[in-house]
Amino acid sequence: MLNENLNERMMFLADVAQIASSRANNIKDFENVFIKITTLFYSIEDFFEVDDFDILSILGSVGQ
Repeated sequence: MLNENLNERMMFLADVAQIASSRANNIKDFENVFIKITTLFYSIEDFFEVDDFDILSILGSVGQ
């Protein structure tokens, strides 16, 4: 009985660790994409020599 309970707890902890790991990977992927998007917008800003290029307002207008 004690071993069964311990095995269940270990399986639960393994599931929690796997979920936490997958979420961390998703966050890292999001960070990489966001960095690429902001780099693209800053290069557009440099190319057109525009000051105060508002990335967030452009991203917001794209979604509408």
